[in-house]
Amino acid sequence: AGGWLAGRSRRAGLIAGGALQATGLLGYALLAWAAPSEGWVVAACLWEHFVGGVATAALFTLMMDVCRPGREATDYTLQAAAVVFVGGLGAALSGVIASAAGFAGVFGCGALLSCLGALALVLYRRPTDLSPGPPEEPQATSG
Repeated sequence: AGGWLAGRSRRAGLIAGGALQATGLLGYALLAWAAPSEGWVVAACLWEHFVGGVATAALFTLMMDVCRPGREATDYTLQAAAVVFVGGLGAALSGVIASAAGFAGVFGCGALLSCLGALALVLYRRPTDLSPGPPEEPQATSG
């Protein structure tokens, strides 16, 4: 689903992925506030994994697009390392947030950050930077 969205428009894929990911995190926040049945926990986990995959596919597709010709491996590795670093930082801070605000606070904070990221992309006005497809290859010149 994320690949299909990103194939239509990188921008739309990222916006939809961020917004959908927020719904998955909000689902976890609701579970933390309630006393859910096992079925609700399973449903929330399935939904969050699906929408997380949508967001990840859209983000990683864009990351591949912006790699420089001849430097693809280095560029992609640096971008992926940044994603892992930020994810690790968020995971480390989640314990501090959970101590202060509970699990609902952690997931609510994550949902808010996802919404803010999607909103930033809505306000971002350079759609040519997020157009579908990889950058065009330079044309060979004769002579």
